[in-house]
Amino acid sequence: RKRNKPAIIDFYATWCTPCRELEEATFHEAAVVRLAEKEFVMLKVDVTQGGNPLHEHLILHYEVKGVPTIVFLDRKGVERRDLRLVDYLPPEQFLGRMRELLKNGG
Repeated sequence: RKRNKPAIIDFYATWCTPCRELEEATFHEAAVVRLAEKEFVMLKVDVTQGGNPLHEHLILHYEVKGVPTIVFLDRKGVERRDLRLVDYLPPEQFLGRMRELLKNGG
Protein backbone atom coordinates (compact mmCIF):
# COMPACT_ATOMS: atom_id res chain seq x y z
CA ARG A 1 0.00 0.00 0.00
CA LYS A 2 2.85 2.38 0.78
CA ARG A 3 4.10 2.15 -2.81
CA ASN A 4 0.54 2.47 -4.18
CA LYS A 5 1.07 -0.65 -6.27
CA PRO A 6 -0.66 -4.00 -6.36
CA ALA A 7 1.31 -6.91 -4.93
CA ILE A 8 1.83 -10.55 -5.78
CA ILE A 9 2.83 -12.90 -2.97
CA ASP A 10 4.40 -16.22 -3.98
CA PHE A 11 4.20 -18.89 -1.25
CA TYR A 12 6.64 -21.62 -2.26
CA ALA A 13 8.89 -24.41 -1.03
CA THR A 14 12.14 -25.69 -2.52
CA TRP A 15 10.84 -29.28 -2.73
CA CYS A 16 7.73 -28.21 -4.69
CA THR A 17 7.90 -29.10 -8.40
CA PRO A 18 5.16 -26.66 -9.59
CA CYS A 19 6.90 -23.94 -7.55
CA ARG A 20 10.14 -24.55 -9.44
CA GLU A 21 8.26 -24.52 -12.75
CA LEU A 22 6.73 -21.15 -11.86
CA GLU A 23 10.13 -19.80 -10.90
CA GLU A 24 12.01 -21.12 -13.92
CA ALA A 25 9.42 -20.58 -16.65
CA THR A 26 6.78 -18.06 -15.63
CA PHE A 27 8.71 -15.72 -13.33
CA HIS A 28 11.66 -15.53 -15.72
CA GLU A 29 9.57 -14.84 -18.83
CA ALA A 30 10.64 -11.41 -20.13
CA ALA A 31 7.09 -10.02 -20.40
CA VAL A 32 6.24 -11.11 -16.84
CA VAL A 33 9.48 -9.59 -15.51
CA ARG A 34 8.88 -6.27 -17.31
CA LEU A 35 5.31 -5.89 -16.08
CA ALA A 36 6.26 -6.97 -12.55
CA GLU A 37 9.12 -4.46 -12.34
CA LYS A 38 6.98 -1.62 -13.65
CA GLU A 39 3.63 -2.17 -11.94
CA PHE A 40 3.89 -4.56 -8.97
CA VAL A 41 5.50 -5.29 -5.65
CA MET A 42 6.62 -8.93 -5.81
CA LEU A 43 7.08 -10.92 -2.60
CA LYS A 44 8.27 -14.47 -2.04
CA VAL A 45 7.50 -16.45 1.11
CA ASP A 46 9.65 -19.57 1.51
CA VAL A 47 7.72 -22.11 3.59
CA THR A 48 10.21 -24.94 3.05
CA GLN A 49 11.14 -25.38 6.71
CA GLY A 50 8.48 -23.42 8.57
CA GLY A 51 8.97 -21.81 11.94
CA ASN A 52 9.40 -18.22 10.72
CA PRO A 53 6.82 -16.18 12.72
CA LEU A 54 6.20 -13.69 9.88
CA HIS A 55 5.74 -16.48 7.34
CA GLU A 56 3.42 -18.36 9.70
CA HIS A 57 1.35 -15.18 10.17
CA LEU A 58 1.06 -14.70 6.39
CA ILE A 59 0.09 -18.36 5.89
CA LEU A 60 -2.70 -18.02 8.43
CA HIS A 61 -3.80 -14.58 7.23
CA TYR A 62 -4.09 -15.65 3.60
CA GLU A 63 -5.35 -19.16 4.47
CA VAL A 64 -2.62 -20.87 2.47
CA LYS A 65 -3.33 -24.60 2.34
CA GLY A 66 -0.36 -25.69 0.21
CA VAL A 67 2.26 -24.60 -2.26
CA PRO A 68 2.47 -23.08 -4.67
CA THR A 69 -0.06 -20.44 -3.72
CA ILE A 70 0.08 -17.08 -5.47
CA VAL A 71 -1.93 -14.28 -3.85
CA PHE A 72 -2.83 -11.14 -5.81
CA LEU A 73 -3.45 -7.96 -3.79
CA ASP A 74 -4.86 -4.71 -5.16
CA ARG A 75 -3.35 -1.31 -4.36
CA LYS A 76 -5.32 -1.20 -1.10
CA GLY A 77 -3.90 -4.53 0.03
CA VAL A 78 -7.15 -6.42 -0.55
CA GLU A 79 -6.82 -9.88 -2.04
CA ARG A 80 -8.49 -10.62 -5.36
CA ARG A 81 -9.56 -14.17 -4.48
CA ASP A 82 -10.74 -14.74 -8.05
CA LEU A 83 -7.12 -14.45 -9.22
CA ARG A 84 -5.55 -16.74 -6.61
CA LEU A 85 -3.35 -19.42 -8.11
CA VAL A 86 -2.63 -22.80 -6.51
CA ASP A 87 -0.68 -24.56 -9.25
CA TYR A 88 1.69 -23.90 -12.12
CA LEU A 89 0.47 -21.44 -14.74
CA PRO A 90 2.25 -20.72 -18.04
CA PRO A 91 3.61 -17.19 -18.55
CA GLU A 92 0.87 -15.92 -20.90
CA GLN A 93 -1.91 -17.02 -18.56
CA PHE A 94 -0.07 -15.53 -15.58
CA LEU A 95 0.23 -12.25 -17.50
CA GLY A 96 -3.54 -12.34 -17.96
CA ARG A 97 -4.02 -12.43 -14.19
CA MET A 98 -1.55 -9.58 -13.73
CA ARG A 99 -3.39 -7.48 -16.31
CA GLU A 100 -6.75 -8.30 -14.74
CA LEU A 101 -5.45 -7.03 -11.39
CA LEU A 102 -4.35 -3.76 -13.02
CA LYS A 103 -7.81 -3.10 -14.49
CA ASN A 104 -9.63 -0.21 -12.81
CA GLY A 105 -6.40 1.04 -11.27
CA GLY A 106 -5.44 -2.27 -9.62
